[in-house]
Amino acid sequence: MTTEVTVRSETKTPDPAPARRPWVLHPAIRVGFALLVAGLFAASYAMPLWVSRFVAPQYPYGLNLYVYLDHVEGDTFEVDLLNHYVGLRPIEQMACTERKYALGMLVVVCLAAVVASIFPKSLWQVLFVLPLILFPLGMLLDLTAWLYYAGHSLDPDSALGMSVKPFTPKLIGTQKIANFDVTSSLGSGTYLQLAAALLLACAAGVGWRLSRRRKISGASTC
Repeated sequence: MTTEVTVRSETKTPDPAPARRPWVLHPAIRVGFALLVAGLFAASYAMPLWVSRFVAPQYPYGLNLYVYLDHVEGDTFEVDLLNHYVGLRPIEQMACTERKYALGMLVVVCLAAVVASIFPKSLWQVLFVLPLILFPLGMLLDLTAWLYYAGHSLDPDSALGMSVKPFTPKLIGTQKIANFDVTSSLGSGTYLQLAAALLLACAAGVGWRLSRRRKISGASTC
């Protein structure tokens, strides 16, 4: 009597290959991108953040103001002279505290961009990225507040103080002030900061999602 024994060999399924890290999460890519963002913020220091041009019959070629992070350039003497008649404060008496600490704050922001690249995903990354996004927005809000204050604290004892009603100089756009057409716009430095903040916010969001997806994918692998 012959007994046939059938041996069934079990096929072992090979372990799946470990998930590859997306290239955008590579430390070198993160650091390089952070240096780019810090470079854009640093470059904004040498460029005007806000520009204003004054044109009137007595100034057919116009007067220009260029507001930088820590100083103001352009026809400041002539503009201050006109402001004196209207009752506005001298330019150098405005935003003194902001201009004093502006460079130090910019250095902190640039360092925060580099430090944020160390954390691929964590609350720490958010804490370091947030100041870079808020910096240009805070700067614009501060400038808007000073423009409002300048136009609403006119000296009543000035030559034209009683004839000029309180006003708010425009952050962007053209308006009539006395016999001047004043055109204001954001400077190239502000656009650099806004572009850097937007790039960093998008990169942080993409990196966070990819890291989270990779973690979920790794947890669900058997």
